Amino acid sequence: MKTIGKKMAGPSGPVQGVMVGEELHDDGKTSDKVFAPGYGEFLTQDQDGIEAMALAVPTDALKGPPPADLENVSSGADEAFDAVRSRDWKAAATTGDALSGGWDAYSNGSDVPPRLRPPMTSAIVGLGKAVTARDEHEAASAAIDVAQAALDLELRYWTPDQIDLRRFELWARQTVVDTAAKQLGAVSGDVACLEWTRDRIADRLAPADFSQSTASCLRFAKRSRQGSRQGARGGGTRSRHRRLARARSLSRFAQLFVMLSSSVRSEPPVTVISSTGPTPGA
Repeated sequence: MKTIGKKMAGPSGPVQGVMVGEELHDDGKTSDKVFAPGYGEFLTQDQDGIEAMALAVPTDALKGPPPADLENVSSGADEAFDAVRSRDWKAAATTGDALSGGWDAYSNGSDVPPRLRPPMTSAIVGLGKAVTARDEHEAASAAIDVAQAALDLELRYWTPDQIDLRRFELWARQTVVDTAAKQLGAVSGDVACLEWTRDRIADRLAPADFSQSTASCLRFAKRSRQGSRQGARGGGTRSRHRRLARARSLSRFAQLFVMLSSSVRSEPPVTVISSTGPTPGA
């Protein structure tokens, strides 16, 4: 232990009672590790990088619904995604400009956690560039990135379960996008994120929210993913045809996921059986 009772800047303002310790690494080097009340491990920085707390609930939770400007960013990301998937580039550009304006209004008029500003700004810039280039895969992914960044901010207003249910839907969308681009390696990662997100909330949501269809889709995804790995080892026309067939099958699976997650998504409040369990931060 090096220091106690220190004050540091936090997601929602100054944090009192911070403790700074010293961590000994396997290579014999040391680095500071910071702990803060209400956050636990708060900041770790060494030569390999930085691990920093961006937001924690309930510590940084706020009462009431999200501000209208933030909601406009979130809904704008959905509209931009739909426009890109429809290849309506004019609508996508207009929507991108509107959500960018919403972000400016929100970030200038609200106390945005400092570490959550760059991800949103980067996602919005990426969306604009991809729409200008008419790159469907990059633009759709960027719209999803904007929606994910908005969820990080909405975590201050909604419950973690509500946020994770929405994240489940966004990862289903990402699966659709990556499958359409035949990026099966990315699809494998998408499915893993779907599984992890499901596991965070499935035991605390009403049974109707995650039915047996979810498990069936995940099992199908695993089989498709394993088959894709095996098919990638082979060559020739037949191998390519098999991989393309698997991609189409996985695309159908992804569409099912979108329908499933959309059908269980509801406007807050979401029916929660139990609020027990670890509370994830952003």
